[in-house]
Amino acid sequence: MPAEWRGNFVFADLNSGNVGRATLDATNQPTSVDLAANVGSGPVGVASGPDGALYVLTFSGALYRYGPSAGLSPGLIIDRSPLRLEEDGSAALSVRLATVPAGVVTVDASLGGPPETTIASGRTLTFTPANWQVQALTLSTNSVSLVEGGAAGSFTVRLARQPATATTVAVARTSGSSGISVTSGAMLTFTTATFDVPQAVTVAAAADADEQPSSAVLTISSTGAPARTVAVVATDPGQAAPTSPPTGGCGNCASVPGASLWALAALLAARPRRAEAQPRPIVAAM
Repeated sequence: MPAEWRGNFVFADLNSGNVGRATLDATNQPTSVDLAANVGSGPVGVASGPDGALYVLTFSGALYRYGPSAGLSPGLIIDRSPLRLEEDGSAALSVRLATVPAGVVTVDASLGGPPETTIASGRTLTFTPANWQVQALTLSTNSVSLVEGGAAGSFTVRLARQPATATTVAVARTSGSSGISVTSGAMLTFTTATFDVPQAVTVAAAADADEQPSSAVLTISSTGAPARTVAVVATDPGQAAPTSPPTGGCGNCASVPGASLWALAALLAARPRRAEAQPRPIVAAM
């Protein structure tokens, strides 16, 4: 295994057949994810062997061995994959080269899936020895769920690599409901020493008169780095998920620990009926 891979997180994706590598920072947060290989059939396990090679086992029982001579060093580093986005929304990911190229390198992007999903920009990327390693923004998530008038939510932002000088990152609502706002972290500053330390952005949703959910898109931007987006959805308090029922007892309650109402009904149906017994209401407490 190449020396630069030691201490990294190597994983396999059962659906795509990809084997990837994630580099981690001091807090074990991923700074980049890149493709190492594709075994075609669903991989279920990855391990480093005593010979220093990387072994990949597939669901069908095939075993693949990748040694240093097999070209494990990645060509492309992709930040945020897989990509998730809301309907009528947009999202972005960043692509860069892993090593300095000898000349101009062109990267083409394609998209499979439903026809309503398209690549709005960046279908063809061009890298040169001068721009092969541009800055990127790393987010902890690309979506935040809130309740209108309820507790605030948050996500974190950091730089993917060390900048030459102090760098500022702006976070602003660029579309959607004006009731959703950035309450703290609208302007973040990263230095050469703190570039990889995640900083929090707090988002809140104000209560409104209607019962419909509200949504907004936050754009995170910085000079020299591709902009990123976070989708925020705020649910009306009346439409929020109900809380769990109480588990304590009461005067006319029959509690079956760990059972559902269906299990309780089956239990009652199995009990013999006593002629002298009078009907009593039974309330299940879960």
